[in-house]
Amino acid sequence: FCQLLMMTFLFIIFLLFVLPSEYYIYRKDVLRQKRLLRHLYNWVNYIVWGGTLICIISAKIICCPPEWLMKVTEASLVFFLFNGIAKIIFAISGIIGRKTNMLGTSPMFAVALCIFINLIMTYSGTTRRWSTREERVDIVSEKISSSLAGLRIVAFSDIHAGHLLDKYDILGRMVDAINELDADIVVNLGDLVNNDHTELSERTRAILSGIKSKYGVYSVLGNHDMGKYLHRCDTSSREEEARKVALLQESMGWRVLRNETDMIPVRDDTIYISGVDFPGELMTAKSSHGKLNTEQGYADILETVPADKFNVTLSHAPQAWEELLEAGKSDLTISGHVHSFQIKIKTGRNKQWSPAKWFYDHWSGLYSENDDYIYVNDGIGYAILPMRIWCKPELSVIELREYEDHSVCGDNK
Repeated sequence: FCQLLMMTFLFIIFLLFVLPSEYYIYRKDVLRQKRLLRHLYNWVNYIVWGGTLICIISAKIICCPPEWLMKVTEASLVFFLFNGIAKIIFAISGIIGRKTNMLGTSPMFAVALCIFINLIMTYSGTTRRWSTREERVDIVSEKISSSLAGLRIVAFSDIHAGHLLDKYDILGRMVDAINELDADIVVNLGDLVNNDHTELSERTRAILSGIKSKYGVYSVLGNHDMGKYLHRCDTSSREEEARKVALLQESMGWRVLRNETDMIPVRDDTIYISGVDFPGELMTAKSSHGKLNTEQGYADILETVPADKFNVTLSHAPQAWEELLEAGKSDLTISGHVHSFQIKIKTGRNKQWSPAKWFYDHWSGLYSENDDYIYVNDGIGYAILPMRIWCKPELSVIELREYEDHSVCGDNK
């Protein structure tokens, strides 16, 4: 909700710049053109503005909008964004050109700037969105024995299958990339679907069931998986929807952990893996990006974990980490949910910035407190706009190391 609210706010601000720019260009430039060019300009505007408006209204009023309509709406928003940015640049360029008597050069500068910005956006919506990146981190703990050392966990998150453009190609490449990493354990951190279980079509399940790992694929449910955004026409309850999503994942051979813990024998040792549902408090709140204010009962979920054994807890929401720390026994928490709000800018060797920083203490990468860690995965899919600006889809490769290695690699905080 916070992300949607922020996007709505930014969209309104965007319109407040676009509309005056549109009026300025039409009055100062378009009216001086020949009739044919004026008509062409007007018709392009009708298509861009009218098409976007029709798509948004249709997606809003239709009870259960089909998948193709949601994808067309997202594509139309991208074209609207391209168009609006160009109008703003040309309007500002025209104003500066007239004020400085440089009307001859200002259009060339505007064209160059438009091309540069739109190339970045096009790259963010195509290549940047299609190809995954691997983020590798080492986790060091006194609880990691020689039997567990070298254990490799590969994590992915936030596929949002219903809105994923080029879904089958992207999922196929993701599965191939995971299998090439020779993982001991693969974990899905939630939000496999966007609205409901029907997004896990037979073909989608067939692709995802191809993920291979030595000790299996483990999964937890995110807010989207648990029916927080069910269509108005859907008669299922949220718990029914969550159960359906979990059953479909189980049919792919995955182990879905719903507030429970499993023990995995590894050579002469064991590792414990726990999974928690998206917090009920945030399911009923307006914002799924808020902080947790009530107890979630994590101590009971981790009760079976021996104090001297290494535990990995899967939680879609990184907000759960503080309570997991209080509960104890969660040595490594792996989360998703945020996907860095799909824009992440490197500000230094190990520094980065995103609007997500305004909402989250832990929003991307590795964080540690004493000997406990949380890793937040940037996800595969997207919300609202089908683009990722300097924030490629991520596969996290987490390797366990014995304590005597006394080093943690990849900590970007």
